[in-house]
Amino acid sequence: MSAGEPGSRGMRAPAVLVERPGEVTLTDVELGEPGEGDVLIRTLVSGVSTGTDRWVVTGRFEWGAFEFPLVPGYQRIGVVAAIGESVSSLSPGDVVFATSSRDFVDASAGWGAHAAWAISPEAEVFPAQGVPALSGSLAVSLQVGVNAAARLVDPDGARILVVGDGIIGTSAALAAQLRGARVLLAGHRTQRLAAIAASQRAAEADLARAGRSTIECINSHEDWASHLAEWQPTSVIDTVQSAAVTSDYLRFLPCTWNGSASVHPRHGSSQIVFAGHSPDGITCWADMAGLQQQEATVHFVSGWTRTRMHNTLELLRNGDLVVDSLISEIALGDSMTEFLGQLADGSVAPVAACLRWADD
Repeated sequence: MSAGEPGSRGMRAPAVLVERPGEVTLTDVELGEPGEGDVLIRTLVSGVSTGTDRWVVTGRFEWGAFEFPLVPGYQRIGVVAAIGESVSSLSPGDVVFATSSRDFVDASAGWGAHAAWAISPEAEVFPAQGVPALSGSLAVSLQVGVNAAARLVDPDGARILVVGDGIIGTSAALAAQLRGARVLLAGHRTQRLAAIAASQRAAEADLARAGRSTIECINSHEDWASHLAEWQPTSVIDTVQSAAVTSDYLRFLPCTWNGSASVHPRHGSSQIVFAGHSPDGITCWADMAGLQQQEATVHFVSGWTRTRMHNTLELLRNGDLVVDSLISEIALGDSMTEFLGQLADGSVAPVAACLRWADD
């Protein structure tokens, strides 16, 4: 490693550690030996995905053979402390965003971002100067939402239903709004829906000047069928992915035939973008015959690419994607330990959260 502080050999640092599924603690872990293509990063803030992080810490995330004990997390903002000999795109002192980290000596990396210090390969590190730290720490989650909205064809003026009130659903709604769509966001967490609605009211004047409509929020545990019948969505971004939810909204989408599947049949075609994760071995959450009968175009989005990450970071840097007011910041200490318990049991209330490891 080039000169930087501190050296990494034998170094220990605070981290979120999952000893076994559901047992989440805050403790010190030892960093491994960095390679010539690696970057040592002092974490400022790590972003919490209340969906994916929860599945990882409870052993329910099935896209990867994670071994316990592990350090979870896949997104963080930090400062480069040292670089390997072959690293050419970064320098010590750079503010960066990082995704996956290397394994630790005493724990595997369940992507490994929830740590005060961690080592990442250069390919997983992105320049982030000028990116707001809180929203920047959630850039992977935000990128999924941006990618989902990017799949919509001709969204300007279209009526888009977004299902899910977490950070991916919210960012998808904001990105669709940015593309000129009218957006109805459906969720069931009252606090989250209220926060999203409040942020839209605060931005109403700016949205009006840009010719955009505010996002409307509804509670899907109430009579959302009547809302869908009135809204008549043309397309859906679904971050929940359950058979019951899919069958609920599918019958309100336009179709190419006047069959009994549609409650309010409208001629035309629709799009559905699936942008969630279905744990516990669930592999089917939609009737493909029904999708074919309605001639729906279906997209599936999940991970990240460097191009999409750069684009999302640029949206944050330019102030086009604003989510800071929806993020709860958890400080290092007892409050973080309490929060980790809420993460494991699925009771996190805010739209999004991040863990603060160090000051800027």
